[in-house]
Amino acid sequence: MVYLISFSLTDNFWVILASFFIGGLGNNIADISLTSFVLKVTEKKDSGKRLGLFTTVKTLASGLGALTGGLLLAYLAFKNVFMVLAVIFFITIVFTLLVKKIGTFRYSLEHYRGDLWKKEVFFFTMLIFVFTMHWGAEGTSYSLLLKENFGLDQSSLALYIGTVWLFFGMFIYYISQKIQDTNE
Repeated sequence: MVYLISFSLTDNFWVILASFFIGGLGNNIADISLTSFVLKVTEKKDSGKRLGLFTTVKTLASGLGALTGGLLLAYLAFKNVFMVLAVIFFITIVFTLLVKKIGTFRYSLEHYRGDLWKKEVFFFTMLIFVFTMHWGAEGTSYSLLLKENFGLDQSSLALYIGTVWLFFGMFIYYISQKIQDTNE
């Protein structure tokens, strides 16, 4: 949330760069933690449905984020969008205080150390690395391509990218249910 506020309050390149780094790091730590938690607590027999649902929710959230963020950018000044997002994050944090407390547990890095060098985990990690490089390249150039080469305005970009993610989320859910059904 702090990094979003800093985007709306400064034009200084170094502050914005630091904010991107902090926000990106926090986002990835949260994503890895959530995914690890789901993988650790999901029983083998339910893994397809639960992981499919988890991935669906994440993908639908990405679609809704692209759609609403893009539409906000079409109607508000760029800096104001970051302030609106910071307020939304704050409201979300307040709502988390209302969630029932559950027991927590911790795993040390030692718990995972042996897994990291297993052949299948290592190759999966390399696959994720390449996939992430792809997303980084696409994330920095795709909107520009759609804007410059195909003439899409901000609202059209939001609708196009958001809708694709929403359909992709529904497709993930459908496929995960089919895979789970064939495994039962």
